[in-house]
Amino acid sequence: MLSSLLKTTGGDVKLALAAYNMGSGILSYFKSHGGYSVRNMQGFSNMMKQQHGYSVYGDPQYVEHVLSHL
Repeated sequence: MLSSLLKTTGGDVKLALAAYNMGSGILSYFKSHGGYSVRNMQGFSNMMKQQHGYSVYGDPQYVEHVLSHL
């Protein structure tokens, strides 16, 4: 799955990790909200929680958590 997301994002690791964490729908959200940022990760998470009644949706800090281990 990550390999496919890396291809979809043109090799952009941050975008691929964000989509792995929150689903590929976040990629279009990034396009319409100025690109990848933790703030946009949080915004997408909040939107999905509200739309679907979830109490939690993804981890807005996921990309930073993963990259801190590299």
